[in-house]
Amino acid sequence: MAFKIEFYPKAEIEYNDAFKWYEEQLEGLGVRFEFSIDRAINNITNNPLGYPNKKYDCHECNVGGFPFSIVYRLYSEIETILICLFFIQVEIQRKSIVFNSLPPHHRSI
Repeated sequence: MAFKIEFYPKAEIEYNDAFKWYEEQLEGLGVRFEFSIDRAINNITNNPLGYPNKKYDCHECNVGGFPFSIVYRLYSEIETILICLFFIQVEIQRKSIVFNSLPPHHRSI
């Protein structure tokens, strides 16, 4: 089954901000970050249930080479994976704040 990937708007903003920050630190580092994110999303798409199920029926996939995780929700009935959040792994507290800001229809199936 091929799942469609969608980004929650805040997740897209976080991704773009991180990409810009890495690119400002070192030319080409943003591209390496982008490649690592793409690889993680591809892994999620190929095996969406292969990552730990955390709070709110969301799964969490660590991004190789960077201190980020991708938090996503699987909607099997509509063959969609919603990327809810990109977070820096040391900012654990942020997750609950963002999850609670998700619209109710994204918090429960």
